[in-house]
Amino acid sequence: MFGNPLRGTLYPPRAVLFHKDKCRYAQDGHTQTLKVEGGIGSLSSIIDHDDRKPLSRWLDSQRKYAVLEAEKLLAEKSPSSLADRLRKRIWPAVPAAFLYTLFAKRLIFDGWPGMYYVLQRTYAELLLSLELLDRKIRQSNS
Repeated sequence: MFGNPLRGTLYPPRAVLFHKDKCRYAQDGHTQTLKVEGGIGSLSSIIDHDDRKPLSRWLDSQRKYAVLEAEKLLAEKSPSSLADRLRKRIWPAVPAAFLYTLFAKRLIFDGWPGMYYVLQRTYAELLLSLELLDRKIRQSNS
């Protein structure tokens, strides 16, 4: 974060080296997931995600991502991940994201860059919760 490494993030493991003829990308909410035919190995070195986009751009993106994530969650009858089950219940996701990133991912020890990331992830979850709640209220009033 701002050139400072963090102890952990919420980014899931990603395939980074692959044969393009044995893989395909599939839309998964606001992101794309690589579907791989065959086995997957592990890379022993670390690849840094050094994203230094301005906060204004990040905020604009999160609003759009919240819409896509809400559509994905509402289309799923029973989400498989714990995170998505919490998100679908609306309110637990926000405090869970804050506490998980701060304590379980140990970002409390990364100073202001760690707190910046914690607040970003919490804000992203808050936007998603608001999007889901907005849809729920509008649907019940129709």
